[in-house]
Amino acid sequence: MIGTSQDITIMKQTTQDLKKGEEQFRSFFDNNPDYCYLVSIEGKIVDANLSAQKILGFENNELSGKPIQTIYAPESHSKMEQLYDRCKNAGRLENEEMVIITKEGEKRNVLLSVKMIIDEAGKPLHSLSIQKDITQLKQAEKIVHEKDALLKKIGIISKIGGWEIDLEAKTSSWTDEVATIYEVDSVIPVKEAIKHYPPESKPIIEDALWKLVNKGESYDLELPFITAKGRHRWIRTIGTPTYNKTGKAIKAAGILQDITDQKQTEEALRESEEKYKNAFKASPDPVSITGLDGEFFEINDSFTQFTGFTHEDVIGKLTSEIGIWSIPENRETFLEGLRKNGYIENMETKIKCKNGSYKIALISARIIKLSNGPHILTITKDITRRKHQENLQSAQLRIINYAVSHTDTKLLQKVIDEVEQLTDSQIGYFHFVEDDQTTMSLQTQSTNTMEKMCTIKDAVSHYPISKAGPWVDCV
Repeated sequence: MIGTSQDITIMKQTTQDLKKGEEQFRSFFDNNPDYCYLVSIEGKIVDANLSAQKILGFENNELSGKPIQTIYAPESHSKMEQLYDRCKNAGRLENEEMVIITKEGEKRNVLLSVKMIIDEAGKPLHSLSIQKDITQLKQAEKIVHEKDALLKKIGIISKIGGWEIDLEAKTSSWTDEVATIYEVDSVIPVKEAIKHYPPESKPIIEDALWKLVNKGESYDLELPFITAKGRHRWIRTIGTPTYNKTGKAIKAAGILQDITDQKQTEEALRESEEKYKNAFKASPDPVSITGLDGEFFEINDSFTQFTGFTHEDVIGKLTSEIGIWSIPENRETFLEGLRKNGYIENMETKIKCKNGSYKIALISARIIKLSNGPHILTITKDITRRKHQENLQSAQLRIINYAVSHTDTKLLQKVIDEVEQLTDSQIGYFHFVEDDQTTMSLQTQSTNTMEKMCTIKDAVSHYPISKAGPWVDCV
């Protein structure tokens, strides 16, 4: 019998190491909260971790073997192909913004990083893709941009650093962010640090620090600040003491936050608000802001000029309380249009003014979102004069057409009917004053006067002016 033996200790150890490494990778892959995929050189999905399956809505067997395009939204396909070609040459990608799409069609924003996996000979085997979901971040950015369209609102990016002063050892320490705010490379003494506050704020911070050390009073201040490179900034500084068992302050700690962007945003908002406020007030058209229930929140000067109602007359009151809608049904039509479409354009209606007169208007409105909820922004255009002119021209045309086939008496009655309608009157009549200046003769009355307002049947009657009553009041 002939036999051989071979020491395979190293081989076994290598196998165990490989197995252990595979288990560690598998654990990392499966439990990673980011979306992870193994992708073949041909661009097909080999495996997807649980986070990816959950967000996409696919089981692993549904994804396996599918082109990587399956998980990307159409707008990312072209970029994805370019990135994977680049990755094959460079061996990796980092933080490329992409859009993925779920089984239900929901789109999500991700940052894509890719690492090529190669064998010992340097030959690519497959790639590991990791997607970090930034959908909420993108949605937050979108909200900022939407607000910017109305009020030019700029997002606030906070930079916060921590500091601590050992009052007994007379030493201090900072986080890196404080050094960044100061634009220095390392910690500087407290007395030097205070010099970075300009004259108007230096006494304030000195007093705050003295009270913190000697009286144990915390502070929270927003102050102008000058960096080591001469840049003027705004900072928020908060300080609070730490006491020993005897009640003595032994340390002071707090934060330093660069709020320059916030201050600039606030200033931009103030300027933007002032701009829109001025535009609102200066608009030549009447403008109002009401709640969905009709409560007035704001009006401009043109609204007062148009309706006669002042700021004090309407703010906090409902449109129904002041009776501005001459035709209540029109308000229901107005609200229904807003509920259905979110806006109304050029709706013609009659407005009742404070003095009881009526005006014709075209109203356009939109539902807007303010900090305290949805409101209605309404812009009114006064078309009373134009409408009267149109009605007058229409009346003239009707009278001309009527004259062709009617007697003078009927034509005169038609004229009075049209005038009565144009002036919103209920009684219309036409008299001649005789040569004796004491008698007047009725020529004709409007149709409405004859049928509803007066019982006189004689088409032509004579009246002494002294006894004619209301029929002669206008003379």
